[in-house]
Amino acid sequence: MVSGPSSNGERGVSPVVGGVLLLGIVALLVGLSSVFVFQLTEEQTPAPETAFDLERTDGTYELVHEAGPEIDGDRVTLRGVADPDVLHGRTLAAGQSVVVFPQDKSLRIVWTESEGEPSSYILARFNIDEIIASGRFPGGTVFTGNATGITTISGDGGTVSVVPNASDIEAIGPPNADVTGDGAPGIPYVNSSGAVNLVDATGEVTTVVTSADVPDITEDKTRLATGSWNGSPPSVFFVNDTSPTAIYRATPGGGATVVAAPGDGANAVVGPGDIDGDGTDELVFADASQTLQHLEPGGSVDSMSTSLGSSTGIGAGTMADFDGDGTPRVVSVDGGNDVVLTDDTSGDEIDSSDVSGGSAPSAKQATATAADVDGDGNPELVYIGASSGDVKYLDDIGSGTIDVEFLTDADGDRIDGYAGTGVA
Repeated sequence: MVSGPSSNGERGVSPVVGGVLLLGIVALLVGLSSVFVFQLTEEQTPAPETAFDLERTDGTYELVHEAGPEIDGDRVTLRGVADPDVLHGRTLAAGQSVVVFPQDKSLRIVWTESEGEPSSYILARFNIDEIIASGRFPGGTVFTGNATGITTISGDGGTVSVVPNASDIEAIGPPNADVTGDGAPGIPYVNSSGAVNLVDATGEVTTVVTSADVPDITEDKTRLATGSWNGSPPSVFFVNDTSPTAIYRATPGGGATVVAAPGDGANAVVGPGDIDGDGTDELVFADASQTLQHLEPGGSVDSMSTSLGSSTGIGAGTMADFDGDGTPRVVSVDGGNDVVLTDDTSGDEIDSSDVSGGSAPSAKQATATAADVDGDGNPELVYIGASSGDVKYLDDIGSGTIDVEFLTDADGDRIDGYAGTGVA
């Protein structure tokens, strides 16, 4: 009689405890799933829902933000225009607009997430009916210069011409920004007198600074850049040759400003760009030992490891996103004449296993560049061949086996490059 109730009581507790445990497990799973979903919601920033229009005006195009939230310009890059970073450092609200100068038949507004692994979204795309060519160089153009002037190569199989009024060329850079404010981005160059000039497609030359403004502006084995960085107006970036060497930026009539005097000096400027994918532009340069470095807006300098060749020019090139991941790499040539794509920490040499036919590209130790020379909407890597001295390019980087091609003129003839200035 005593054991019966005790046994029944124990059997009665078991399902109650099981039910409580089951409820606890369900609650825990619900809590974990809520945290997981909440974290995903926090980490993923959706692209803003906006509406844009592209309006043609006399001699220009105007990009209009018609509707949607205010756009942070530091997260927007415009593809297919003369100045892809025209919105950096500002915001664009509905009803506001910005003047742009298309260089390609397609204009794309690319928005990038600011946190975590950056993802890019195309907010809008426009087809360009007519590229207004006055004072501006068409997209896909490559530049190389010597004492007689600057040669422009308008794509593979395109026109080869000389820019009027520009001569005595010691070093050049690409026309990536409208420094003069006249709507015509110019090629920055240094002459043998140590003056920094800009020249546009019509041959209009603007003097930016002279040796009286900045003594000993570097003329040999260097590269110039144009753009905006760390809140600056569109400027020309260059280095001087006085110890300790420094990086300068200058605007016409605005004088020259020391950007930085790195401990290891400076030899050439690649330009501003978000090389480490953190959502903020760095200033990439080559130090006095010809090693790529990048300067943070706060003043710290980080090494990018790649040591550049400098036997004829300097192997510092431009920055470009070849694989579509939203982060650019520097086109560079090392001391072994190898072509290297360098990110914020290390370089990736293009070797025989990457190339159709199994022969690795060999380049002059001079500046290289990126340009859509075949008109397929993707950048090609353009350089001067080590043995021939002709301008060559690498096609289909990041999308399969790379093809090595000669850049030719309208008659199919190969084009000479000038190793002292390289290609920009």
